[in-house]
Amino acid sequence: GAASRMRSSNDWRSLRRIRNLKPTRTAMPLTCEVTVDWEHPAPKPLGDEDVGRLLRHGLAEEGRAGAWSFAFRFVDDGEIARLHGAFMGDPSPTDIITFPYDPEDGEQGGDIVISVDTATRNAAEHNWPVLRELRFLVLHGLLHVLGWDDATDADRAAMLARQHELMDD
Repeated sequence: GAASRMRSSNDWRSLRRIRNLKPTRTAMPLTCEVTVDWEHPAPKPLGDEDVGRLLRHGLAEEGRAGAWSFAFRFVDDGEIARLHGAFMGDPSPTDIITFPYDPEDGEQGGDIVISVDTATRNAAEHNWPVLRELRFLVLHGLLHVLGWDDATDADRAAMLARQHELMDD
């Protein structure tokens, strides 16, 4: 499955090179199906339409087209810690976990889980509203699905900068 596939360092270098190219517009239409499950409500939640609009914006700005599908779950720290432990071997809470679909299976998109508890703490640290942090994390998950990586400080800085650009568009 997508969660268990590992990319070689050469694959990641190729993705970084591709990512640095200017996006090109294509005549192929962009569609985005989104499912949102609020297991843990946020103080000011995003609506399903808001998440879809944000994803379509990010996909278009990244030069992507075709049919995309995303499933979002907004959970508490306990649930994301359980998933973090089960899939990544780290039982601590985190803000987001992304499970990209395998394009070889013919589907583009991914399952994205966001902790509302951690997002609330992150928002306070950044001195911005929880709604902005949730939008920021939606874009973070999207960029992971598109092949962006944040394993190194340099990659993380580039990814966060791109998230800010997409937020400010």
